[in-house]
Amino acid sequence: MLKQATRPHDAAPAPATAALWAYFRGEFVPLADANVSVMTHGFNYGTAVFEGIRAYWNPDEEQLFALELLAHYRRMRASAALLMMEVPQSPEELANVTVELLRRDGLREDVYIRPIIYKSSETIGVRLHNLDADITIFGVPFGQYIDTEGGIRAQVSTWRRVD
Repeated sequence: MLKQATRPHDAAPAPATAALWAYFRGEFVPLADANVSVMTHGFNYGTAVFEGIRAYWNPDEEQLFALELLAHYRRMRASAALLMMEVPQSPEELANVTVELLRRDGLREDVYIRPIIYKSSETIGVRLHNLDADITIFGVPFGQYIDTEGGIRAQVSTWRRVD
């Protein structure tokens, strides 16, 4: 006999993200309310692009500094265009949205910012045309990503991005 596993459906958000905000469908909403349907094209087919942006808390200046917002949003819009997604906001407007989002969150620690542009139509079918696109942006507290105390190793890749 096959039995369905159960889990609580109304689990409370994790304490670290319970009071955070997201920019979702053109407005600021509590992060816990920024949800997409399982029918969303981007969820079903991976028709989305994202960036990972770091913001660092400076305790001496009591200021959060986001790195290269305009460069991230320019690159992201170019990537979205490859999937036939138009973003109505300019890179400058998206940077302003991000700054407002961080202000609302009020975090006094390092933050990871995740903007995602995705095909938001709720439909089944492999295609890129005649589908809506949307953007969501959220940030979460994010400490040290890798241990740099002992040094890191890096190399140059021979792969070249096609622009």
